[in-house]
Amino acid sequence: MAVGTIGIVGLGKMGLPMAGHLKRAGHSVTGYDPSEATRRAALAQDIPLATSVAELAQATAGTLVVVGTDDQVIDVCCGDKGIIAAAAPGHVIFICSTVSPETSILVGERAAEAGIDVLDATMCRGEVGAVEGDLLVMGAGREDILQAWSHTFSCFASDVVHLGELGAGQVGKLVNNLLVWVACVGNYEALRLGMRLGVDQEKLRTALLLAGGDNQMMRTWHRPRPMPWAEDDMSIVMERADQLKLPLPLAGLVRELIKGIKIDKADWGTDPESYESMFDFVEWVEAEH
Repeated sequence: MAVGTIGIVGLGKMGLPMAGHLKRAGHSVTGYDPSEATRRAALAQDIPLATSVAELAQATAGTLVVVGTDDQVIDVCCGDKGIIAAAAPGHVIFICSTVSPETSILVGERAAEAGIDVLDATMCRGEVGAVEGDLLVMGAGREDILQAWSHTFSCFASDVVHLGELGAGQVGKLVNNLLVWVACVGNYEALRLGMRLGVDQEKLRTALLLAGGDNQMMRTWHRPRPMPWAEDDMSIVMERADQLKLPLPLAGLVRELIKGIKIDKADWGTDPESYESMFDFVEWVEAEH
């Protein structure tokens, strides 16, 4: 079990629910986010805030980094006023953000010089999983540290797996994202086909869950399905495939199909990154056609 205050950098749609779960479980939590609106939302949930990343790092035993991009992770961890510069030896950095394996490894190398450990702790099951406390954490790095912090992660994650050396958690998240969006596009096209042939979407979906068409995205088809990172997820997959000279034609096609889905969602009269379920969206698409 982790001892001491837990820091969370990035209190957005993932980080703030995680902070809330930790606080309700009795952990001491301190957050940081540069956005004034986000800070107000955190204070409304009684989440204590640091005035800077450095202040947070100095006051905590470990930090969960839940920011959006590789550059932000590097700045938060390795900047002149970042975690590594401010934290005491023995501090642990968990990279919860989805970044390249090389970014995790770079941060790990920089941190090791200061006596700080770095682990991947990438998160699957999205914002709904964060709110419900049902995330999957794909960990990588020192397994003994991941095990020592298992009680902390259990506050917001129902499953924690260790995949290997630092960077492997990012590989796991990348592969998961590929499968998620392949399933999402496949479900969208399959259910539209069935409806066009005269079968009720819900009756068809229920039957498919008992057959080979069952998949996690189909099981959660009624849930909100925001898609803000979908193209980025697939672009990361394609970049890795290009580097490895590995043909992934389906991944490239899915990336383009996602663009079309989001254009149609915009025509629906909603934000393309909105929270309406894919079930409702498919019903609307077929009604329009």
